[in-house]
Amino acid sequence: MDFFNPPKWLVDVLPEAGKDFLMAGGWYAVLALIAVVALVLVSVVLRKFLGAFKRKKPDEDKPLRENLAEYPPPPKAGPRKLLVEGTNGRVRLVVIAPVGKGAQIDADKAAPLLEHVVRGLGGVVAQDKARIKIWKPQLSHEGFSETFFRVVKSPDKEGKASRWVLISGRAKVGEKYILLGLAVVIDEATNLGVVRPRPDGWNSVLKVKG
Repeated sequence: MDFFNPPKWLVDVLPEAGKDFLMAGGWYAVLALIAVVALVLVSVVLRKFLGAFKRKKPDEDKPLRENLAEYPPPPKAGPRKLLVEGTNGRVRLVVIAPVGKGAQIDADKAAPLLEHVVRGLGGVVAQDKARIKIWKPQLSHEGFSETFFRVVKSPDKEGKASRWVLISGRAKVGEKYILLGLAVVIDEATNLGVVRPRPDGWNSVLKVKG
């Protein structure tokens, strides 16, 4: 079949004006149009075919995400007061993870662990009715903190003064360590944002009175 010339059946069924158009080079325009349409159809089919097999990357952070904007306000203040860099604060979220493979932490023992980090902190957490989450064992304290800061979302825009302070790092408990993250709402908006205490420096960031 000669693709560069219009087929005889097409020429036979066209009126004289159509025949003249094809013979004057219009057949090449028809071929070009057919090629464009074919390419578009092939592109659409391939896109749908490949899209059906394309795997969507799972959101590994989804089970860990915390939206602080959805948290209820803290209960009425109790006798114990927590100071964050000298400003009154209320604990709304506690995240604890053990260090190393196979290590485990019982959520019921969170308060005693916190007492080792900062004396009175466990009592403040109970008094403020903070949420306590236990994450799986971690191998990297830097990785833990980066994940904590990424998945715990403040309702305020990054870089703006906020009443929310996120504190995370490795904390010494006796001769061992835990990985600890706190979300604290303070009385006045500041630019503290995120705080990374040294393992033995939590007492310089947090103080409990009462």
